[in-house]
Amino acid sequence: MKLIPVIKNNLARTKLSEQAKLLNKDVYLALACFENCAFDLVIMDPPYLSGHVSLCMEAISKRNLLREMGLLIVEHDISDPEILNPPSYFESLKTKKYGKIGVTVFRRKL
Repeated sequence: MKLIPVIKNNLARTKLSEQAKLLNKDVYLALACFENCAFDLVIMDPPYLSGHVSLCMEAISKRNLLREMGLLIVEHDISDPEILNPPSYFESLKTKKYGKIGVTVFRRKL
C-alpha cells in the first residue's frame, strides 16, 4: 500500500514511532489483534456507504478498544445513514463537511 511509507515517515518525524503499531491488513483482522487494548483515539476511513461504519464501531466497542470518553473519528460519505444513527454506546460530537465527504467525531459514552 502506498500510504504505509508516508505514515511511517510521519510517525518518525513526530517521534511517535515507538508508541504506534501500524498494521496493513483487513480491518476486522486488525481489530482482533487489539482485544482489551484501550486507546484514547481511533481514526477510521472505511469504504463509503458499505455498511462498515456500524460493524467497525460495534467491533471497537465489543473489544473495549476505546477508553472511557475516548474519541473515534470517522471519514464518510455525507449521506451515510450509519453516521446519523450511530450505535447507542457512541455519542456524535461534531461533523465537518468537505463537499460530499464528512468527518465525524464520536465519543464513547460512559
